[in-house]
Amino acid sequence: MMTPAPVTEVHTLACRAHVGFARSCLTSLLKANPAGTKVLVHDDGSLSEADEQSLCQDFPAIRVVRRRIADELMASALTRYPRLRRYRAEHPLALKLLDVVLLSAEPIIAYCDTDILFYRPALGLFKLPERANAVFTCDMYNSYSLRSWQIYRQKIACCRYVNSGLFVVNRSILDLDRLEWVLGLNTPPVLNHYREQTAWAILAANASTLLIHPDDVRIVNADSDVSDLIAGHYVATFRKRLASDIAKRLACDTNVGGRHLRYLPTSQCTALEMLRYEVSRRLARYLPTQNADRYVAVTSELTASRIS
Repeated sequence: MMTPAPVTEVHTLACRAHVGFARSCLTSLLKANPAGTKVLVHDDGSLSEADEQSLCQDFPAIRVVRRRIADELMASALTRYPRLRRYRAEHPLALKLLDVVLLSAEPIIAYCDTDILFYRPALGLFKLPERANAVFTCDMYNSYSLRSWQIYRQKIACCRYVNSGLFVVNRSILDLDRLEWVLGLNTPPVLNHYREQTAWAILAANASTLLIHPDDVRIVNADSDVSDLIAGHYVATFRKRLASDIAKRLACDTNVGGRHLRYLPTSQCTALEMLRYEVSRRLARYLPTQNADRYVAVTSELTASRIS
């Protein structure tokens, strides 16, 4: 079986509030990838005409997909899906779930958040490994909008530790009927920002899915050592560190050697596991969390699942 070639079209989502960070992260993304990589920037509706012109001027390999144009194109694609239409109208992250796939003609879809900073070239980035239909970055937790009782009562299958900050998927895994059902699940408002990631985790459960090893790409917290990583994901909780790390990245040797991505298997997230997470999330309000060590436990669990 031949290994698929790396995709040359990468999608991302941008908002005006973080366009400065996006520039630096896009610069590192393009440096970390083969020449010829094209980036489609999906406007969340906040980018101005000046933002678009500036991005396209600074990055010839970038094309901006304006929200008003995407809205027109997606209206017909989602005619039969009222929940998906409503979700897309209410939450920008829906574009990661719907637009990046439905507005692309490519069979393999690649996506990368604009708060991911690459420290070195990533060999094999945006390529599906042999016999895999989906690849996602690895989360420290099962950060989903599902509740444990929903997984138990409705026997919902979803993959463990899926993080949608960076992913490569075969477009065939996008099941709009399944997503319409998923969006019908009762979700606490405080967890609404996890709905897109939860949807991917449920879709991934019906595909051959791998996670990028957290020693290669991981969420960066306040104490993380990024010296040996390929890339770091600066989620909102830890984004205040991004500016200083960008400065360090620009000042370091840009000829640092590339490295092949490594992968871990994933398995299903059980109701009991989600219950433990719900309890720990409540306790975290009163006790300090140990995020720096959390990936060690996750890697051990995923490795053990492969052995078993």
